[in-house]
Amino acid sequence: MFKATRSRRLRKIEGEKMEEGEAERGEEDKAARDFGNLKRCKLRVLDLRNTGQDFWRMWSGSSVHVSSSFSMAPWTEDRSSTEKLLAPFEVFIELHLKERSMDGFLTCLMRWVEQRKASIHLCCKRLRILSFSMDKIMKVLSMVQLDCIQEVYMNRSWHLSTLSMFAPLLGQMSNLQRLLISHINLPDPEEQEECHIVKITSQFLRLHHLRDLHLESPYYLEGCLDQMLRCLMTPLDNLGITCCLLTDSDLTHLSQSPNISQLKGLDLSGVTMTYSSPELLP
Repeated sequence: MFKATRSRRLRKIEGEKMEEGEAERGEEDKAARDFGNLKRCKLRVLDLRNTGQDFWRMWSGSSVHVSSSFSMAPWTEDRSSTEKLLAPFEVFIELHLKERSMDGFLTCLMRWVEQRKASIHLCCKRLRILSFSMDKIMKVLSMVQLDCIQEVYMNRSWHLSTLSMFAPLLGQMSNLQRLLISHINLPDPEEQEECHIVKITSQFLRLHHLRDLHLESPYYLEGCLDQMLRCLMTPLDNLGITCCLLTDSDLTHLSQSPNISQLKGLDLSGVTMTYSSPELLP
């Protein structure tokens, strides 16, 4: 009787082990199926625009503010084998670059894209730069498809030399339609200003889709507005040049430029005229 009981127990244990083995094989089969589905993933576009902050915190796995530094330790998960099996896809996001906005989501997103630059296109149609250092701007935009950008809004107290550093990036935004630049009001040495202005205005030669241009407080245009107007490649719909000094020759060039002959809106509010010749004084 003891032997029979022991035999039944052994058979029960063996049966349980077989069930566990089948369960493990089932999980492995499921994982294989899931991985197969991952290989066949047809996702091509991920739109992350107009999404609430709670989503970003969940996406990044954090509900607290994360340092803006990109030097955080890399993720330990090895995605290289999976990544090779996936076709490239596009991620759409709107970028508002100011120091306090560099939260956990944006930090994680930039790190994620940086690790997968060959397989991901990060697209941004609207770019706002408010209070971001130039090195961080360069870092972020190095991961963005610049020809996707259609609108740029810059409201930042910069030196003209800083805008000159940014200008080559602006020239790569070949589909840019709307550009607003404000508060480039920190002076540079006079002997360097002409070089900076040439570097900035020459980038307009590459903007074949520009329709709206707004320059607030562009002190650097006094006496050289014609230089910028000559570089415009297409007629503008709207032009704003506000809160600055313009010479009478600037206004003459403005009235004669073929690229503003089809304007729907012209804003010259806050402009004070200066005269290039004493005989033109009223």
